[in-house]
Amino acid sequence: MDAAEGQATRAARPLGLAPSLALYAAVLLGTTLLGARALEAGMPAGAVAGIGFFALCALFLALERWRPWQRAWLGGWSDLRVDLPLILLAAPAGLVVQLAASLARRFDVGLWPDHWPALAQAALALLLGDLARYWFHRAEHSWQPLWRIHATHHSAERLYCVNGPRLHPFEVALSGTLQTIPLALLGASELALALQVLLTLAIGRFQHCNIALTLSPLDYVLSTPNPHRWHHARDLDTARCNYGGDVLVWDHLFGTFRLPRDREPSADVGIPGGEHFPRTLLAVLASPFTWPGFRGAR
Repeated sequence: MDAAEGQATRAARPLGLAPSLALYAAVLLGTTLLGARALEAGMPAGAVAGIGFFALCALFLALERWRPWQRAWLGGWSDLRVDLPLILLAAPAGLVVQLAASLARRFDVGLWPDHWPALAQAALALLLGDLARYWFHRAEHSWQPLWRIHATHHSAERLYCVNGPRLHPFEVALSGTLQTIPLALLGASELALALQVLLTLAIGRFQHCNIALTLSPLDYVLSTPNPHRWHHARDLDTARCNYGGDVLVWDHLFGTFRLPRDREPSADVGIPGGEHFPRTLLAVLASPFTWPGFRGAR
């Protein structure tokens, strides 16, 4: 489906700029502040993240049906047969990340500004952590062994709030470790990292959402829906852009930012031959080694 065809299936009236920005700010701040309260009350960070994720999904699923960007993307629920188990498998993969961070803390160089307010520390962690995430993500699109793992994420043929974490467990462990170790070495506290995760969860729900929003100022700063839809284009050349997981600062700096003003992103997302990509959990997990559809690095 090209952009013109996609226009015919999208919601007639995108949410205006002011309400879109208000919604974005309310979700990010609400998620972070409520999460901080729960952490201060002694709730484990993993439980806070899990509850936060599913609460955000419930909100966004309702918003997607109220004002979808692509009505065709509302689809059925067959995706959940893969998406939900992969979300659950991210938890044990996350233990690898936590172990790596604990080991890195033994070599803490003490450069982290732990005197800053907690939210400011979380924002700094978001920015610095995304630098490592940016380069790893960019490598996934240029080096075949990593692309075989990352293709699981791009196999989605529609974007909706639940399939942001459609990630192979290997990718969760590798990307999360590379993102977290530098922060732990600098001395980032567990609270700062936990709040960073909550910010990432909120940004990620917007990033993959099927909601007709108008976020034009933020589109150049954060990984909002519009730039991320370009990144998910089925056309391989078009998709080599907007690698930032949370922020787009590094894309601007390293020349990979793309957001044409004269047209919207296509609704044709996925990977070449993606209609033959595995649709069962075990086959998806084995796909980096068994799927015959890989034809060179992305």
